[in-house]
Amino acid sequence: MIKKYFIPVVLMVGLGLVLVLLPPKKAYDEMQPEELLRQVTSPSRFVSPDVVADRLIKKDPSMLLVDVRSAGQFMEYSLPGAVNMPLQDILKPEFNELLSQEGMEFIFYSNGDILADQAWILCMRKEYKNIFVMKGGLNEWFNSFFLMQPPPETASGEEIALYQFRSGVRQYFTGGETIAAPGSSVEKISVTPRAKKSATEGGC
Repeated sequence: MIKKYFIPVVLMVGLGLVLVLLPPKKAYDEMQPEELLRQVTSPSRFVSPDVVADRLIKKDPSMLLVDVRSAGQFMEYSLPGAVNMPLQDILKPEFNELLSQEGMEFIFYSNGDILADQAWILCMRKEYKNIFVMKGGLNEWFNSFFLMQPPPETASGEEIALYQFRSGVRQYFTGGETIAAPGSSVEKISVTPRAKKSATEGGC
């Protein structure tokens, strides 16, 4: 009797060992951890508020801003044209069709980077394409366009140009007056469309 069951038992044990040693089945609808880690460590996912503002002013139809904060925070303040996809709901089926649109670039933002980064990771894991994070979130948005200080008189031409651009952005979104940079004869700054940039050109 013992011999009768010896071979089947050995075969079952061997099969069990093979199953244990086999690599886990690949989830084809999810990005693998190694690739996700590579993407996370790359700064290419970030877009600067300057680039976002430039594209908003130009009414770039290929950009969609995604506010990942709560619905209450979204109602209090949000960027023009943004849609609300709270972090905890972002993988719900109702958002899948929108995030799967081809030819669109989706830029996530929150108050800082944390929630937007978490949303980015979740969506990258699901292999959504063309998703980015606005660097610094709304905090950096306000610092750049509403709390910026005039450059010193010794500032370079590049620094003065950046200040003038940001002052023009503030004027565009608020309708308020702009302040000329020291040493500049510009009285009123207007925002003029610049060459189209891809979302990844914003840097950090």
